[in-house]
Amino acid sequence: MSKDSKGSGRSRDAQPGVAGQRGRAPKKRWWLRRLVVSLAVVIVLVGASPFAAVGLASAGRLTTVDAVASHDVAIVFGAGLDNGEPSPYLAARLEVARALYEAGKAKVILVSGDNLSDYHNEPAAMTTWLVDHGVPKDRIVQDYAGEDTYSTCARALRVFGVDKAILVSQTYHLPRAVATCRLLGVDAVGVGDETMKAAYSGSWRRYQLRELPADVNMAYEVVTNRQPVLGPRESGVDQALGRFRWASGDRAGASATGLGWRWAWCAGCLSCLSLRGAPDPCLSAPRVGRLWFSGSP
Repeated sequence: MSKDSKGSGRSRDAQPGVAGQRGRAPKKRWWLRRLVVSLAVVIVLVGASPFAAVGLASAGRLTTVDAVASHDVAIVFGAGLDNGEPSPYLAARLEVARALYEAGKAKVILVSGDNLSDYHNEPAAMTTWLVDHGVPKDRIVQDYAGEDTYSTCARALRVFGVDKAILVSQTYHLPRAVATCRLLGVDAVGVGDETMKAAYSGSWRRYQLRELPADVNMAYEVVTNRQPVLGPRESGVDQALGRFRWASGDRAGASATGLGWRWAWCAGCLSCLSLRGAPDPCLSAPRVGRLWFSGSP
């Protein structure tokens, strides 16, 4: 056999190995593509979950002043001050709250914002605005540590005992606000302002876009159970509604109107809720908690 024939033989003998290598390469690439696609799907699902959660939690819960059911409490979220006065966005929110009170849809307005200094006190400025526009001061309760949406919702429940409320903000913010409060235990609906959309279209669009990362941050805070500034239980909402509350301990207030006492002792069983006509149902109980009664609102 010639050298050329031997060379050709070797060349032919080597071909199956080369072909085999080429045959395996597509299979490896297929698994790699599958892995990349799977990771992309996971990333998309994880990234989209905060927006899905906000949409689901707020679905069917955004309404108007005329359509919303009556609630004991409306919560107004702070939106900044201009030279000590409510900013246009905040003033628009306060106007919605005033309309809710005037229509009998909210008995008490909880104004929540920050109190950074003597020159930046959102709750005080909000209270002044509402009083100047006809809302009685004794129907306004101030939350000085509502630094953000999460803090306002958490404090509404854990500090002020509000477990059901109308939330007042601009419409772009309400889905996240309603979702946050619901996830933290407040049965919330939202009534929003849209007057700023035409008056401040540029900033409105920026705030709308800001909701995208804010939704992600909200999901992180809920999942990690972030603890906002809390402090002791406050009685402002209870007093404005004519409820009683525990004067000691960390118990939430319970509604009991029409009671004639001012102070009483009880064991904490709240049996007085079913014995409103009795003169003093808990006098013989162990003195472990003190209740404050305000009578009818």
